[in-house]
Amino acid sequence: MDPRPRVNELVTLIDPGDQEYRSRVEDVGDESLVVARPLDLLADHRLEPGTELLVSWAAPNGIAVLPVRLVADGTDGLVAIWTLTPTRDGWIEQRRRYVRVPASGPLQLRLRGADQAVEALSGTLVDLSEGALRCAVDLSMADALDTDLVSASFHFGDQQFDIPARIVFRRPVAPPTQVTQLVVLFDEPVREADQLRRQIFAQQLRSTHRPDRRGKPRGPDSD
Repeated sequence: MDPRPRVNELVTLIDPGDQEYRSRVEDVGDESLVVARPLDLLADHRLEPGTELLVSWAAPNGIAVLPVRLVADGTDGLVAIWTLTPTRDGWIEQRRRYVRVPASGPLQLRLRGADQAVEALSGTLVDLSEGALRCAVDLSMADALDTDLVSASFHFGDQQFDIPARIVFRRPVAPPTQVTQLVVLFDEPVREADQLRRQIFAQQLRSTHRPDRRGKPRGPDSD
């Protein structure tokens, strides 16, 4: 069942940069979702029609997530509203927010599903957490994908990973290039979660103790 929030439900909107905004559902239709325009929008972070977002809210069996696109910015009486349209089916997850660390190296996304004859999509890791990764891929190859269900294969630390996942955001790189960034969310439960957590923690330690240009270790007390 494709989850949808109820009218007056409090929701969180998440943009491709992982910025979160609080909102409330004003109306729910078959093909659209109307929410109050967030009051905590950053002055230099205006979201234009066409921006892809994730809508999340508390569900009885976890956290419901619905991918949407902002299609209109207007008003309803005294209320500033956004009209959103779903772009893919939603899902239920048990996810919490994870620490994200920089990552590098090659990555392959293999399409999941029946009759998928397309070869793996090659890319480069940008950053990584226990719940998701961000990668850079060729724009034309990303546009040719006919499914968002993938298996992400990559090497991080001293271990190889192959994790079922789904593409939830496609974000062009500025200035416009032939490369786009994909945000890839891991399916839960993540079988390799413990191994991935250890590698991410080791990367955090390496980053914290790496000397800066003055020869001092970087850390929370570094100025």
